[in-house]
Amino acid sequence: MVAVAHRHADEYVRNPQAMHHLFLVFGPDTGLVCERARALLLRDGGEPPNMRRETVSLTGDAIASDPNLLLDEIHSLRLFDHAPSAIRVSVGNRNLIPAFELVAKSTPFEARIVVEAGPLKRTAPLRKWFESQSLAAAIECYADQPQDLRRLIDQQISSCGASIESEAAQMLLGMLGEDRLLSRLEIEKLCLYTNGQHAITSNDVIELLAASTSVDGGEIIQDAILGNLDSMIGSMSSLAMNVSDCNSFSMNALRHILAVHLARAQVSAGMSRDAALQTLIRSLNAFKRKQELSVELNLQGSADAAGLVYNFYDLVRELRHSGLMIEVKLSHALTALAHSGRKRKRGSSYAS
Repeated sequence: MVAVAHRHADEYVRNPQAMHHLFLVFGPDTGLVCERARALLLRDGGEPPNMRRETVSLTGDAIASDPNLLLDEIHSLRLFDHAPSAIRVSVGNRNLIPAFELVAKSTPFEARIVVEAGPLKRTAPLRKWFESQSLAAAIECYADQPQDLRRLIDQQISSCGASIESEAAQMLLGMLGEDRLLSRLEIEKLCLYTNGQHAITSNDVIELLAASTSVDGGEIIQDAILGNLDSMIGSMSSLAMNVSDCNSFSMNALRHILAVHLARAQVSAGMSRDAALQTLIRSLNAFKRKQELSVELNLQGSADAAGLVYNFYDLVRELRHSGLMIEVKLSHALTALAHSGRKRKRGSSYAS
């Protein structure tokens, strides 16, 4: 029975207790939820660095419809002993406790199950269940405080073999905090921009701000998510972007997906849909796109958004480290997203 407080979460995720096989990673910081969940999914603290867990993804809706599904998946994983295995579960708004009860009664098992959720009150049944189980841990993920961000800055910059002046760090702090993944990517961008320098100065931060592109692409990103492929392709073809533009565009896409993911999680946690929509509109500064965001909020479920977060986070990092065929990679990612959006719209139409 472990409730891991936010301030101890990073340390715990690096070395989770061996007796724990079920992990609930939850909170309002979507990027931090994804980061910690991925760390738990990919590798154990005691495993070799090159040993990656094979991951299976399940949606909360699928498990709620068939409580035996999760247990069946655990038993099927036992058939393959060439690598450790993990199961990722994206929580929706349905009751998953019956499925987890079945899993708890079937111990021992080797698979690691990581459940991702949005904000949960202390009285939320799912959180209370995880905090009461001897084989489980509930891990809080709240917005980074200034001291957390400063530690993140120092860790990432020192890992690049550099240091940062105090004034520069304070300036950088003003650009961070929206979301853990976005904060990490901003620091990484600064490291790449100053590659080869031993010390990062306030002038470097100022120059990085000045170099930021004005390309937003909010309507293109929204067209992709809603499956409006023809409109998206037309807008992309009329938008000339250099490497820096593509990087910023992909960051904005990730920011958009994270915002929608949080809005869906807020609705699942009990917030009214209208209130979540208004918060989403303000966070994206998209007051002229209220109708489209409303449709997107209906189409893009929590599990779907969680997968998009992983995909576009990896895309941003790939584009940062390699400028080869950068426009092609971005176009392929958006086209795949648009095709997925079309499928979601068809499914929604059939359901109605």
